[in-house]
Amino acid sequence: AERPTAAGAPTATLRVTTDAGVKTVALTGTAKNPADVNVWLSGPTTATAATPIATTVNVTNLGPTAAKGIQITLDIGTGGTFTSVSATGYTCTTITATQRSCTRSFIANGAAANITINASWTAGTRTITTTLTTTGTLDPDPTDNTATRNVTVT
Repeated sequence: AERPTAAGAPTATLRVTTDAGVKTVALTGTAKNPADVNVWLSGPTTATAATPIATTVNVTNLGPTAAKGIQITLDIGTGGTFTSVSATGYTCTTITATQRSCTRSFIANGAAANITINASWTAGTRTITTTLTTTGTLDPDPTDNTATRNVTVT
């Protein structure tokens, strides 16, 4: 028998249409092996045009289990040029001139697996955006899976 679900546990509704009419059944259950993974950005908020700065993409697994199938999309926005992306344990590929995708198989419970972006921009207010997804683990709190940081470039 399944244990009762906790508040906020995933739910689904199943609608079945038969000749006799529509039957609606609510399904609830607890996710197996959830991992709350979050992402945030740290680094300078000002820069000189065409001079690279380092920004850290902080990725942390708050648990309670290992997070599997991690994908981070990095977007340095208009006017940006990547100098480098350092990401131990990740495989990073180019999506566009201003976007990279970094993947890794897992992050252990309680561990961090950060990425360092070195980039420069033309003058203006520029925005770095990162989005985290997991394909092998349910993240019970996806609200902390996107981060943005503005950089004022002069």
